[in-house]
Amino acid sequence: MSLAVAMVLVYVGPRATVVGVATPSELEIALMPNVVMAPLPEGPEILNDSSCWGHGDVRYDTLDGRQFRYPSPVEKYGVMILPWIGNPWWVITEHELHGGPNATRIKEVYVKCPTNIYFRATLGGRVNLYYWDGAAWVLIDAAGLPANFPPPDGTAWVYASIQKFKIDCKMDPYMFVLVYRHSVKIYASGQWAAGGPHALRGICADFNGNPGNDCVNLGAPEPFQDWTPFLIP
Repeated sequence: MSLAVAMVLVYVGPRATVVGVATPSELEIALMPNVVMAPLPEGPEILNDSSCWGHGDVRYDTLDGRQFRYPSPVEKYGVMILPWIGNPWWVITEHELHGGPNATRIKEVYVKCPTNIYFRATLGGRVNLYYWDGAAWVLIDAAGLPANFPPPDGTAWVYASIQKFKIDCKMDPYMFVLVYRHSVKIYASGQWAAGGPHALRGICADFNGNPGNDCVNLGAPEPFQDWTPFLIP
């Protein structure tokens, strides 16, 4: 993958920092051509709260409840969820080959919270979570959770249970992310279904209550259906 190279652990005092993987600025640059300021699509109304789930090899459940399997390409990042306008927050995944020649699974996930707070998780039998301190990815010690990030007074909160982390951006409407094994689950307030300033896009789809327009052919050429995924280099 163009942005990610071999992971190297560098220990500085009591902190474990990670270098050699994608940085927030690299991901923002890769995402930039896809950021739009176009008129916002109107949603139907405020719906029930929902969740979007990427797991397995890779199976997706959209916010509207559509289920499909898609071998996310290992040479690209997949944008699971992104506001329709701008990029104040997002969830981006990286994938690895698993099993058959075209089977992939989620390897890492990057989460951006408003006010430019970034997290990165490496997934598998052991899950590690990092936050960006402005210069490097810093390993989060699960024993010190719950805690707010970046310390000492950041607005995002992280919680932990056995091999599972919850990243809560403390957004309004709310959105939080659960990472464990090779799974990423995003929980979203039904207010995001209202469209307008709360319209969504990405692999999690448009959240309009209609699973029928959640396109399952992610490799389809333009013009796309009502919803299209984001794959960035």
